[in-house]
Amino acid sequence: MAFIIHEQPQAETGASFSFIGSRDYARYVVEETDAPTLAQPRFSYVIRLLTGATVLAELISSRNQQDCGTFDVARVLDDYVTWDETQSNGSAIHELLVGESAVNLFGLIISVKVGYRYAPSATSATFSYYLNTADTLRFWKAGIYGPQLSSTAAPLIPYIVGNVQKKVLSLATNHYVGDGDWGVFAYTNNLDLTVNTRAPWLRVIYYDADGAVLSTSFLENVAAVSAGVTTINIIYFFCGTANLKAQTQVADAAPNAAVNSGWVKYTVQGVSNSTGANQRTEVYTFNRLDCSKYQSYRLAFVNKLGGWDYITFDKASQTTTDVKTKEFTTSGNTAFNAGASGWTQQPWSGGAQQYDVEATQEMVLNTGFRGEELNDLIEGLVSSPKVYIQEFGWMPVVIKSRNVVYKQFINQELVQYSIGIRFGKKNKTL
Repeated sequence: MAFIIHEQPQAETGASFSFIGSRDYARYVVEETDAPTLAQPRFSYVIRLLTGATVLAELISSRNQQDCGTFDVARVLDDYVTWDETQSNGSAIHELLVGESAVNLFGLIISVKVGYRYAPSATSATFSYYLNTADTLRFWKAGIYGPQLSSTAAPLIPYIVGNVQKKVLSLATNHYVGDGDWGVFAYTNNLDLTVNTRAPWLRVIYYDADGAVLSTSFLENVAAVSAGVTTINIIYFFCGTANLKAQTQVADAAPNAAVNSGWVKYTVQGVSNSTGANQRTEVYTFNRLDCSKYQSYRLAFVNKLGGWDYITFDKASQTTTDVKTKEFTTSGNTAFNAGASGWTQQPWSGGAQQYDVEATQEMVLNTGFRGEELNDLIEGLVSSPKVYIQEFGWMPVVIKSRNVVYKQFINQELVQYSIGIRFGKKNKTL
């Protein structure tokens, strides 16, 4: 007997199991090379998925032309790991002020046993099983990172913070903000939650129009989790202008501080200490939006990496209200108590009446002219299952614009987008 696993999800560096995005491929390719075993009645390959002692699924695969069996277990488990905003502190996460907030989004640990089965005869309903030692997979509750294959580099590695620069869970490194915009970034830690797998400090640098540094500040992230805890978390830290303005740790880190007068952009980077000795994340730039005569609207959305991203629409918007109602007709006035005095009819009574009135608000939002990196954010916005608008708190909205033509630089011109939204909650009247 010679059972071979040709392909399986690739474990991340420093981890004893694989991180799997809920919408990624997690494929196994297996082969039994022993000819007598392959000749057994009703031979087929099998994979068993368990959480603890509970069997979630058992999949069967016939031999293909190469005498191998193939499985994609992520498609089976996707329903078990649907993203839930309550697991990221709801909409309040956008207004984070204390540094870090950690949420364990790896809610599903799966044991995977793969092998084969066969029956004692062609008509038997019982089977003998061979199953190998279990692999352990940990499924990310939202995320598309790339194929998890042992023949390729593990795609989540760039997002696990360590001693070298890593990415946060954002679709862009260049963003645009108004003076009152809230926002957070998120990253993941490895199993060992030491200082080496976190970004315990943030370096915030403000620049003027000539590129000169106005101020450099270091904000200490409050430790969200303790070292040695063996859970994988999504860890948030704040980066919006409103967050920096409201924090009280370092006065010069606020965009409205006197030292930052005339700023046109600032950068945020996760670092190891108050001197920035080790850079834990890439540098993320926030460009200041010019003052506009129009009211701006900021949308927050869950991107395909499982983190939050934002777009501020600062140009003219259009608002419409779609009203749906039911009607009934009344005779009016004294119809129900008419007697000897007859039926008195007033001009204002009777006729058609409305009830069960519902009003749905819709808007068309417009960005200013921005860099081409806005394309990635727009794509993430229109495909996101969770979108909120920063207005009287954070309200859920639905994206109406489903057919978007992505724009590119032409003769160094910038790009601009219009996006239609519908508020997720209807306004009821009497």
